[in-house]
Amino acid sequence: MATQIIYFFNSVLTKSSFLLLYYRIFGVVQYFRWVLYASAFLVIAYFVACTLAAIFGCWPVAKFWNPSLPGHCVDEVSFFRWSGIANILLDVLILCLPYPMAWRLQTTLRQKLTLSGLFLLGGL
Repeated sequence: MATQIIYFFNSVLTKSSFLLLYYRIFGVVQYFRWVLYASAFLVIAYFVACTLAAIFGCWPVAKFWNPSLPGHCVDEVSFFRWSGIANILLDVLILCLPYPMAWRLQTTLRQKLTLSGLFLLGGL
């Protein structure tokens, strides 16, 4: 259980660091700030939902460690599959956020492509 919570916490910290970077670079544009706030809300909602599901996935919680206890648990395969899909969708959203802003800059096409390539490196 602790490993699951640490994984979700690490995922949220990584996504938040990208959002804060975008805020520092493009935060002067008001509508982009609202997009960043909405993205941050989605990331935090993902963390809270997955953490609560990891903690209370078995009821009673002690059934997580002792399967012979009476109670029930959620299907872990489905839980990780759907949380993984949500994680990938959030990653794609966050990695695509800076492109509209980068392409609005008053620079040459070559500089826009170079900047887009630098942001693409974040996907590695």
